[in-house]
Amino acid sequence: EAGLGVILLGGPSAHHDWHDETILAQIAQLRASTPDMHWVVTDSRRSPPTLAARLITMPDLEFMHHRNAPNTWLPDLLARASQAWVSADSVSMIYEALSAGANVGVLAVPKRRADRISAISADLHARGHIMFLAEAGHDTASSPLLLQEAERVAGLILTRWPALGCPA
Repeated sequence: EAGLGVILLGGPSAHHDWHDETILAQIAQLRASTPDMHWVVTDSRRSPPTLAARLITMPDLEFMHHRNAPNTWLPDLLARASQAWVSADSVSMIYEALSAGANVGVLAVPKRRADRISAISADLHARGHIMFLAEAGHDTASSPLLLQEAERVAGLILTRWPALGCPA
């Protein structure tokens, strides 16, 4: 749906710090650069309770606390959304959004240290698969990176053991 956007928020981790004010400012900037988008925001188990309290009060923003979301709510929402913005600390949510086929953007979160986890966003951006906030409202990302791991692994298995692909 062209007018539907999702914002997925994590929280502090071993690889990233967290500042509610910085995230809220980025959400405000995102909303300002996409005025026709209806935004649905959800937090995660790592999100500070102070964040949910602030998100609930933001006008023109639909907030779903992760504890209140049914099991299929997020995958169903991601499948419908044209854009998904994910805080940089949550690599699993970034890849979940990419797997759903939405255009994905990443909200900046301070890094605790430079390592392979904290470098994932920069690598995906360099390959054109995600956007950063300065690009919001512009069509700068390439086609979404569709992850089809089952098909990829099946191909690897058939390459290694071709007889498995032949009918008995």
